[in-house]
Amino acid sequence: MSAHSRPSELDQAHASRLHLLMTLGLLLLILAGCGRQAPPPPNILWVVWDTVRADRMSLYGYPIATTPFLDRWAQKATVFENCVSPGSITLASHGSMFTGLLPREHGADNKHTRLPSRHQTLAEILAENGYRTFLWSANPHIAKQGNFHQGFDVHLHPWSERYLERARQIVREKLSPRDKSNELPRRYAKNNVRKWDIKASGRLAGEALLNWLETEDAAVKTPSKPQPFFAFLNYMEAHRPRIPSAQYRERVMPPHDVPRSYEVDRSWPAIWSYNFGLQDFTEEELRVIAGTYDATIAELDELLRDLLAALTAAGHLENTMVVLTSDHGEHLGEHHLLDHQYSVYDALVRVPLVVHAPSHLSPGRDPRPVMSFDVFPTVLTLAGIDNPVAATSHAVSLLDPKSRRPRLSEYTAPFETAFRTVRERHPEWQSEPWETALSALTYDQHKLIRRAADGGTEIYHLPSDPDETTDLSVSQPEIRAELEGLLDRHLAVATSVRHDDEPSPVLSEEQRRRLEALGYLDSSDPTSPQPADSNTP
Repeated sequence: MSAHSRPSELDQAHASRLHLLMTLGLLLLILAGCGRQAPPPPNILWVVWDTVRADRMSLYGYPIATTPFLDRWAQKATVFENCVSPGSITLASHGSMFTGLLPREHGADNKHTRLPSRHQTLAEILAENGYRTFLWSANPHIAKQGNFHQGFDVHLHPWSERYLERARQIVREKLSPRDKSNELPRRYAKNNVRKWDIKASGRLAGEALLNWLETEDAAVKTPSKPQPFFAFLNYMEAHRPRIPSAQYRERVMPPHDVPRSYEVDRSWPAIWSYNFGLQDFTEEELRVIAGTYDATIAELDELLRDLLAALTAAGHLENTMVVLTSDHGEHLGEHHLLDHQYSVYDALVRVPLVVHAPSHLSPGRDPRPVMSFDVFPTVLTLAGIDNPVAATSHAVSLLDPKSRRPRLSEYTAPFETAFRTVRERHPEWQSEPWETALSALTYDQHKLIRRAADGGTEIYHLPSDPDETTDLSVSQPEIRAELEGLLDRHLAVATSVRHDDEPSPVLSEEQRRRLEALGYLDSSDPTSPQPADSNTP
């Protein structure tokens, strides 16, 4: 090599300095990356509109504008168009949402009204991982007596001492003295109001949540390490006895139906007698019953608007995942049924599911098959927490729904209180046809329903027969065989829970009467310490 091509000592020193600077720069970049904190886990606000079916919401194509606020707000959320509930009653479906398990796996139903304590709830898992947890429930079953309070730092209700008088006043303001459709106006007129007559006071849910958040922020939250919150709210406006204010009735009902909505008998004996074919309602009466139901959904829509507005103003919706769903729907005369028992038809198991989590889910409408208890694994994934039942749960994260999926909905035990009540009026009536558990498997375009008592089946093609009126179980044997095989495999891996190691709950007289007023207990046996075999939410 010539002297001219050999690098000078000055050049070598310059190259060494350049190499050192590049190395230091790379190290600084690596250190800066390591120093970045992972995004904080999201707050979770989970709202359940008890007893609301998807097809009566304008969000899901209902021609009457029952959910105008939700229709607008959901444009920035993910609307799951094809969601079913694992259970057709409150205890079963809430048990599934809280545990990620099917009703037969967690065991809460009409005969066993207490969630077994051996199951770890979503609230417990989140609380163990640094979340503050809050429950507001207007449904008596979703409370301490049913063991659904597990994991919640605070669990409140309209009948909680702090809110009782306000709740009574809200109900009183809604009632009309001309209302003969249910028992509440009579009791309030006589000032014979008991705690178990408190319902449809949903505005208190938002107030209670804000009070808790502000108190908790002052007492616990620190700027350096904020604690996320998990809040679960259950609203009972759509549950019988329905008492929507006149403004909501007038908004969604024809003018001539509004006065009739205060007259049509919606007492429990009338409803149960109708269900069992012992009396009828006219088409006009059924239309009025359905219209009153629509009015409660319009009221819920405004309650949601006010809740989200208040939380936004207070800064509590930042980094918050908002979930809206229902535990089950309601029969409005389909299959000669009212209320939500003795069935797993879509009127009961097809429910809304709307999730606002734009950082994780793209806004829009998603037609893929999902279930309401899919929220369980979704929340845990977003919170960065291992799912303790991931290996066995049939729930699927909403972050990656499957395009095809068999979905099981269950009615694991019949509601026997109605049997006893109706026999008092009709001693010769036989209840055997209704004394059965039911399983429904929805897969692609078809749905199979199987009765446990005799193994009988029904099959429906849902796109062409959404009301499930044309049974294909005889005319389509190939489809029946495929669906029955899927159902058998589904049930084979779902272990039924044992109840012999769970203590029976003992209710106070006050608790018993509250549940009786909602139709959950046998009023003919006032000494019974157990909840009757019921769950009408």
